[in-house]
This record gives sequence, structure tokens and C-alpha cells, in this order.
Amino acid sequence: MAPAIPHDELINDASNDNPIAGLKGTLSLENRFKHRLGCMLGSTVTVTEANDQTLHIYISPKTGSKSSIMVGDDIIRKFVAGLQDVLRKLARTIMKLQDTFSKYAEKFNAVVTQICGLDDADEFGSSLDLDLGDVVIKLQQLVISYAGTVKQQNELVEFACRHTLDKNFQVLTGFLTTQPEKRWSVHRLIQFIRDEDNDEPFPCLRRDYGFKFCTQREYVTKLKALYGKVVYKAGPRKLH
Repeated sequence: MAPAIPHDELINDASNDNPIAGLKGTLSLENRFKHRLGCMLGSTVTVTEANDQTLHIYISPKTGSKSSIMVGDDIIRKFVAGLQDVLRKLARTIMKLQDTFSKYAEKFNAVVTQICGLDDADEFGSSLDLDLGDVVIKLQQLVISYAGTVKQQNELVEFACRHTLDKNFQVLTGFLTTQPEKRWSVHRLIQFIRDEDNDEPFPCLRRDYGFKFCTQREYVTKLKALYGKVVYKAGPRKLH
């Protein structure tokens, strides 16, 4: 009879310790990860750690497994191919930036010093100029020191994401920091429109967008389609 609780369920996620006495084998978080990933894929998982703080995960067919893993293999191949393509594009972009910083090093330093630094030539500098200077200098340092490792690539991507988030998603910070009941109901309208299987509007949509006047399900569907066209034409950002 199979045990009611699998052995890997007896491991504490919060530490690398072995909290359950009497179980045989090493019960580390790494082993638990490999075990669970292997169960999900029906495969044997091997993990090795490289010197540059990256992990290499190898997935191979499980010996004696009766289940077919052809679909899983195809998904993994496509994912890895897409990931490799993205990483190559990132590396090429960073190397172009390296060439640009190297080619215009003197002019870059002069511009940063005079416009975004303490030696402001026209004396119209502000704290925003200094903040911009800090960001530009940090970007230059990250790009110049880039040597192709995944860790450095992640740092650059995180840096770029952090400093472009407010510009590209102007309402996101306000949305995430506002209590759900006080958020703009247009977000719920967009969510409702994009959910093709849902024809039951949220209470706030009944209140703010006229769904309370829909006495039949057919009217809800038609009004939902109408708002879908409005959102498509105006764009969610403009509506916000």
C-alpha cells in the first residue's frame, strides 16, 4: 500500500535541514526540486551548479517509464530555443552599447559631468539632473563590465526594467498600491471583456457601466461586445 503522504511532502520548504527523523536519504531542497520536476515531466532530472552562479538542469527519459514524454520533449526544445534566441539578442544589444560607450567615451563623460553632474555649465541643474546622471553612470558601468554571464545579463535586464516601468506602465504603481475596493473599475471592465467565458459582470461594472439595466443575458453579451470595441479603439492606457 502506497504511503498517504509522499516523502518529499515531509520536507520543510523554509530550510535545508532534515526535519523528519527516520527517513532514509538526503532530504535537501535541491533533491526535492529535482524529485518534483521529475514527477511533473516523467523524466530524470540532474542539476549541476557552475562557477558563475548558474544552474545547469539536464532532463533525460526515465528508465523503465511507460508514459510517453515526446510532447514534453517538444515543449522543452521550443522553450530552450526561444530562450537561447532571446539571450543572443540581449548579448548583441549589450555589445553594441559597449562599442557606443567606448567610441564616445570622452564626449559621454563631458555630457554627464556638465549636464547631469555637479559641474552644471548653465547652473540650471536640479536634483532630477543628478538622479538622471546616477542612472546613466550606473548603466554605463553595468554595460562596460559585462562579460557575457547570465548573472550580469539578469542585472542589466532588471536595471532596465526598473527604470522603464514607470514610463511604460504609468498607472501600474498606483494600481498595485491602491486597495482593491478603491481601484478604478475600468481595470475590472478590461478583465471582464478579455474573459470570453464570463457573462456575469462584477458588481462594480453593474454600477459604473450600465450592466444593471441588462435584464437578459443576451443584453449583457451585446454590451460587453460594445465595450470591447471601445477598449480596442481607445486603448487601455488612454482609458486609465
